[in-house]
Amino acid sequence: MLSAAAAALIAAPLALIGIRQPAGAAAASIACIMIAYGFLNMYYGLVYSAIHDVVAPAVRGSAMAVYFLAMYLCGASFGPLLTGRLSDYLARSAAQAAGAAAVGEAYRAIGLHQAMYVIPVLSMGLALVLYGGSRTVAADMAQRDEGHPRRVLQSAR
Repeated sequence: MLSAAAAALIAAPLALIGIRQPAGAAAASIACIMIAYGFLNMYYGLVYSAIHDVVAPAVRGSAMAVYFLAMYLCGASFGPLLTGRLSDYLARSAAQAAGAAAVGEAYRAIGLHQAMYVIPVLSMGLALVLYGGSRTVAADMAQRDEGHPRRVLQSAR
């Protein structure tokens, strides 16, 4: 969990640097965002293994099913929709601020660019949540093992 928190923490400034690159610096922007994305993807394997460490073997399948349900319903389903809505809202705001009669492609690009700032913000939030979770993993594993004395004996060997 600490590794996942550190990866999310590292990803936040990289994403921010990538988003803030000036026009014409596509290579630097892509490189920073690509590296940030790599760090954010480290989350998956690290959190999956933490879930397996904390949950008793008899309910691991159910625990992962509930985790995937929540993750994909909240993040994968509504994440793109909410990001698109935010992008559209910011595009309309930019067009209104400029006094434009219609929201053209330039304003849509501005809206999307501004909406991408949620990436470093959510990455920081993820780092905090993962750090908080890391503080209880050892106690959670000990509590799991209290109900499984054979497992405790095997791990002590």
